[in-house]
Amino acid sequence: MQADINNLVKLFDALSNEQRLKIVNLILLSNRPIHVKGIARELKLDYAAAYRHIEKLREAGILGIHEVGRSRVPYLQNREKLTALVEVASSLYVK
Repeated sequence: MQADINNLVKLFDALSNEQRLKIVNLILLSNRPIHVKGIARELKLDYAAAYRHIEKLREAGILGIHEVGRSRVPYLQNREKLTALVEVASSLYVK
């Protein structure tokens, strides 16, 4: 049980940052692979900051990374479940 709680803490900690949520959303909405440099450009972040956020999401099991030559292309580990999580979280938001 404690291991499950620790994993949930890691997951929600990774998703608790606005920039990381924007990265996840960008990948969710993209119809094609987008490399770290493209994510950084789209979100107006420097490459190092974008990569740190992506690495935090990878450590939480949300993203994986394909190495394509010298480029790194993040992908969602489980698109369907993450989409469902975002939908449930959105429905829980009370103004």
